[in-house]
Amino acid sequence: MGNLDERFIQRIGSLENKKQVKGYVKTLEKWRQIHENAEKFIYNILSEIPYSSDIVEVISKQLKSDLHIHSVFSDKVIIPEEREKIFEEKDFQKYVKNGNLERRIKKNVTVIVLVTDKESAVFFPNLEGITDLHEMFYSYDSKFCEWCYDYFTWCWDNSTKFQESKLLK
Repeated sequence: MGNLDERFIQRIGSLENKKQVKGYVKTLEKWRQIHENAEKFIYNILSEIPYSSDIVEVISKQLKSDLHIHSVFSDKVIIPEEREKIFEEKDFQKYVKNGNLERRIKKNVTVIVLVTDKESAVFFPNLEGITDLHEMFYSYDSKFCEWCYDYFTWCWDNSTKFQESKLLK
C-alpha cells in the first residue's frame, strides 16, 4: 500500500469495482485515454512524467480547450531530458500563468493517481516501495473515483509550492 495514510487504507474497499491493466505500454495507452476522455479537469499525482508524444498532444489539446490540470509531483519525480524543450514548444508556461496548469511538490510519493471528471486510475508501489507503472487499476465507478479524488486532494493539501529545481533530470 505504499505510504498511504490510514484513512485511505480503511477505505480501500472503495477500489473493488475496477479493471486491471498490465504492461507498461498498455498502462500508458490507458493513461492517454483517461486524459483524452476528460471534459472538465485532470488531477495527477506523479512520480514519473511520461512525455510520450501522444500524451503530450492530449495534454496540449486539453489545455487549449480550457480544461484545468493540477499535478502533484514527487520530490524525486523522474522526467525525460526533453521536458524543457517540450514545455517550451507547447507553450505550457502560458497555462501556468493563466491558472489552467497548476503544479505542486510532495515528499515520499509512492501511490500515483489520475483523476478526471469521467474516470480515475491508481498505481501502487511494488514490494521495494517503488511505484509500479507496469500495472494500474482504473474505473468509472463513483466510489473508486471518489477515493482517488480524496487521495489527490489530501496530497494537494499536504504538498508545497512547485519548484522547477526539484525536478530530477
